[in-house]
Amino acid sequence: MSRARLLPSGLFALGALGCGPGEVLILSPQDGEALCGDPMFLELDVTGFKLVAPTGDETRREGRGHLDVLLNGQEAAMIWAEQANIGVEAGVWRLRVELSYDDHSPTGAFDELDITVDPTLCP
Repeated sequence: MSRARLLPSGLFALGALGCGPGEVLILSPQDGEALCGDPMFLELDVTGFKLVAPTGDETRREGRGHLDVLLNGQEAAMIWAEQANIGVEAGVWRLRVELSYDDHSPTGAFDELDITVDPTLCP
């Protein structure tokens, strides 16, 4: 995972690296954050890709699809918005968000980070 990349001009751009169209960046939670967690508020920044709800037609369309949310490599949710509440049990997790086409194939764009869910932090 990388949150910064060097552009040909020598400037840095923040964002998750991916080899497909579009990019996704996890804005919240932050890497290493300990949080109450159930539900966990997930905020993302998606650029160059249109998020759409499933329609039943799984034809691959370039530049559009959904996000797959994974916890420790296991699929936790499929979302099509830049904000969502995700149920997460107590523990230490590797959170990964992948950009996927309508047909569920990956674009190659993703972001990932580590979080700790601790119910004792809940108000």
